Amino acid sequence: MISFIQAVFKQHLLTNNSSQTQKMAMALRQSILKNAFEEAVCNYQSPSRLFQQIESIPMTLSLDEKLSWLSKRLLKHAAMPVITVHPTNVLSNQSLFQLTHITDDLMQLYINAISDNELADFKSVLTSNIINWAKSRLVPKQHLTPEDEAEYALFLYQRVLASFPEFRKEVVNHFIDVYGGSEDIVITTLNKALTKSYRNIFSWCMADFDGNHNRTRKTIANVIYLQNSISLTFNIIRKSLILELNKLGLVV
Repeated sequence: MISFIQAVFKQHLLTNNSSQTQKMAMALRQSILKNAFEEAVCNYQSPSRLFQQIESIPMTLSLDEKLSWLSKRLLKHAAMPVITVHPTNVLSNQSLFQLTHITDDLMQLYINAISDNELADFKSVLTSNIINWAKSRLVPKQHLTPEDEAEYALFLYQRVLASFPEFRKEVVNHFIDVYGGSEDIVITTLNKALTKSYRNIFSWCMADFDGNHNRTRKTIANVIYLQNSISLTFNIIRKSLILELNKLGLVV
């Protein structure tokens, strides 16, 4: 994938009469994208502590006892994610959105998730997205406003929620691969524990005033209203997820 990224930028420079300044700008963007992709690969390859915990369940226990053992530990040691959006963030929201989606697509290529029939078109669209991102402005014209922070926090929150079905599927499948059991029983038993982290996501966005000279009496006055709005939106999305789980016959 690194060679693919390099080839995209090299081709763009060859087909455009770029100045030295433009070449340096493209080199910076190439470095940012490579770092984002390498971080994604590192996260993908890191051993799952959750899987390690599943594999550490005492073999002498019955299947029901194994599920109970795992459920109790998942509830006790559930992650408590905190979404942070700093007002002095270097990259603009739009640049971060694009970079995230491009990295996602690069990972799809990395794990060979694209069929041979779709590969050429997928690479063509990805190449176009990379170039459009590289040609766009990376930094915001001013520090993030409270509205910008709220927008990006929601973006991150929705990505976290969207990951739940795949996360649950991987955990349930791994448990069954190791110990066997019915998928319905495993899901029903572990679901409350698996959803705990997804039901306890926090954020301190809009609360950091350090280093942001755009904070004024007016923006401070708006923070409480915006925090209430973002909290309501979080809860609406969360309740939508719960409703979807209930439709699937799952206990939350």
